[in-house]
Amino acid sequence: MDASTNMRPLATTSYRQMVGDQLRAAIASGELAPGERLNEVAVAKQLGVSPTPVREAFRDLEQSGLIEVIPYRGARVRPLTERDLSEIYSLRAHLEQLGIRLAYPRLTESDFEELSGQIREMEERAHNDDPGGVVKHDVAFHRLIMAKADHSLLLKTWEQIHPSRWTYVTVRVLANRGPLYIAQRHWPLLDALRGPSPEIAVEAAAQHIELVGDEAMRVLRGEQDGDSPAQDGAAGTHPEPAPGN
Repeated sequence: MDASTNMRPLATTSYRQMVGDQLRAAIASGELAPGERLNEVAVAKQLGVSPTPVREAFRDLEQSGLIEVIPYRGARVRPLTERDLSEIYSLRAHLEQLGIRLAYPRLTESDFEELSGQIREMEERAHNDDPGGVVKHDVAFHRLIMAKADHSLLLKTWEQIHPSRWTYVTVRVLANRGPLYIAQRHWPLLDALRGPSPEIAVEAAAQHIELVGDEAMRVLRGEQDGDSPAQDGAAGTHPEPAPGN
């Protein structure tokens, strides 16, 4: 290979991804609060990298809607509004209900095993206090369903509005519930996907998304009013599925 090519070093790309992953996890966990300022030089120093990958990670996070860059003032964690949450959850619900309606007759036992595995991975990451890992496997769970719909424009639209952002928003707003709660909410949806009717599965998808959206709205309103969200325990462990369920 010609040594004079302009290909970027792998290290730079890796640092950009690693910086972004750490910032996403800190935002999701609440360690970086809505409205908190992000100083490029300070973040670079804390993570032991140059400012360049931090600047690149900031651009990625801004595109995903997790931070905002204000001219002449720098970056900050993007505060959420009720309109943000309403738009995020309502649009996601409609897209995924269509996806499930189309995917339902195409899902195989192998797909169900993979979906179950993604939930267990979410639970394991939650037990290890790894919200970024929960988000990764949560998105993989939903993407498998959307891909099985065999509708390329639907999948493209779903991907273009950043499913990882939706999940980070959920984890961030429902931090008082904990990531295990987020993970275990997928079991009823999986049970419905394996059930006898596509209508039941579509309704389960609506509940999966809209109910957590309603809860997130209540939490956000409480935070805006200066109240502390109620401290609810994590959901109970889902029992081992019986063979064939």
